[in-house]
Amino acid sequence: MLKVGRQGHHEDALQVGQMRRSDMRSIGVISALIYTVLSLIVAGLFVLGATLAGHTGLVERAGGAAWVFLLSMIILMPIVTPLLKKRLR
Repeated sequence: MLKVGRQGHHEDALQVGQMRRSDMRSIGVISALIYTVLSLIVAGLFVLGATLAGHTGLVERAGGAAWVFLLSMIILMPIVTPLLKKRLR
């Protein structure tokens, strides 16, 4: 009887650990979606601003948009993920 109780406890602990891994994975996916969309919006605003200014060519706008997108991703990644973890707990 004692072994059955321990095995059941061990199985429960594994299920809790798996739930935590799946929760962490879903937080990672959701946060990646959020900071990617935000970065795309910022890059789009850059293209819009550069187009309205009218002093830049297509190559400059595309290169600037790529640069803004990458920098936004770098900046937003460590900000969005912890905020989302705190909010979902």
